[in-house]
Amino acid sequence: MLRQRAREQRDQAIAQAKATYETALNQITALENVLLDRGKPKVKRISDCIRAVMPTDRPFTVEDVTELLQASYPTRIWNKHVVSNHLTHFRQRGVICRVRKPSRGHGAIYAAKGVNASVSSFGDKTLSEVMRELLTEPMRPVELAVLILESDYDTNMNRDNMRIAVSRILRTNVAFQKVGGGKWALR
Repeated sequence: MLRQRAREQRDQAIAQAKATYETALNQITALENVLLDRGKPKVKRISDCIRAVMPTDRPFTVEDVTELLQASYPTRIWNKHVVSNHLTHFRQRGVICRVRKPSRGHGAIYAAKGVNASVSSFGDKTLSEVMRELLTEPMRPVELAVLILESDYDTNMNRDNMRIAVSRILRTNVAFQKVGGGKWALR
């Protein structure tokens, strides 16, 4: 009986010493993390990484930025579509501008604000935005298509395809209305 009681007291003392030891180790680790700034691992956001490598002195493409990201942050995997989406958001916020729209086989070309890059007279406007800008009086789709092509709008479409695209936008976009005689105007 005395031996059993002595074992229990010994086991309790060992358990208490282990608990005190664990608590002390946890406190030491917490203090080290605070003092040495080893809290959570610092992972930069994708947008911060893109801004860090994005060229500010010349035009660039999505592929250029993706290659720069892979070289600068080799431990991360960079998806071209994610980079493209972030560049689109930057463009919408006015951080960068699109110098050339994408065309078959060629991606869009972007440039940081303030970079001298040759931009077409319509910039990066879509066809419907250009149509709203040029449709100042009622016109037929053919007339509008010819006006767009003659006004230096950057496109690979020929006259027939441009006419078809203009007609489709006129029919489907609520900003335009048919005024009679096959002519269209802004609402």
